[in-house]
Amino acid sequence: MSAGHLLLALQWSAGTIGAVTSGGWAQLQAQSGGATSRVTWLGAGGSEPGSYTFTQTAQPGGAIIIAVAGASLAEPVSASSSTAVGSAVSTPSVTPFGVDDLEVRFAVALNSGQAFTPAAGFTEQADVADGGEGGAMCATRVLSSGSATGTHTFATSGTPSAPHGYTIAITEAPSGRPRIVVATFAARNRAASW
Repeated sequence: MSAGHLLLALQWSAGTIGAVTSGGWAQLQAQSGGATSRVTWLGAGGSEPGSYTFTQTAQPGGAIIIAVAGASLAEPVSASSSTAVGSAVSTPSVTPFGVDDLEVRFAVALNSGQAFTPAAGFTEQADVADGGEGGAMCATRVLSSGSATGTHTFATSGTPSAPHGYTIAITEAPSGRPRIVVATFAARNRAASW
């Protein structure tokens, strides 16, 4: 992770979630009802810490952080939903900034077993399970159109409870296309480290 990278963090918990212990993070979207989750973002400076701690009041829970190089540090386009489709979590549509934005999708569910499967055309970046009691996934794709991206579902290995889906579109910086450079995750109040 380097200065100028755009950071996205998904935090989720069966209880409530507290503030990120490092400053500068701004909330994009949040969901509650059965579980609590939120997506925050940060334009990395020159002195970011080696880890970030996200607090929660109950388990299961965890966090996924991704770093994106070549991204504009303008606030990303985002949307959230809380819909299950059978044994899958639905993620909402967004209308991106441009034709070659990076689309990031997060899916969260309690009681969903150990694994998620990304929707067709997406590349899995992180998949974290908390003792079989719940989990979260991050998957990405590069868009080829500026049209609305449509809803996509992420299958779980169990029956999802408290499903939360997030979609974020990140546009490019003048110097290049956005691309994932780091994805990390942690569960049960552990620090997410680079």
